[in-house]
Amino acid sequence: MLTKGILQRGADAYRGDIQSADARISPVLADLNGLPPTLIQVGSEEVLLDDASQLAKHLARSGVKVGYHVYNGMWHNFQMFNALLQTSNDALDEIVQFIKDHVH
Repeated sequence: MLTKGILQRGADAYRGDIQSADARISPVLADLNGLPPTLIQVGSEEVLLDDASQLAKHLARSGVKVGYHVYNGMWHNFQMFNALLQTSNDALDEIVQFIKDHVH
């Protein structure tokens, strides 16, 4: 659903004149200390899989409680196919449980 070219075009438009290595643009370069618990769900076929993994590691190094789940065979935004796929329903259930576990 996503290609490197599409992502690059969107990133260029989003950041404008700011360099891509600027922490305001790239969360893996930013100070993430103090962020709330964060859940990252990613499909194994997701073009952003490596980015999701890097972010999860950076969050953990920053002391943020992070849930990280790679869903085998899934793609970008697979969660939106919950009417068709049990895996998507499982991912939505995981989101609900994560919120219940961390919101008091």
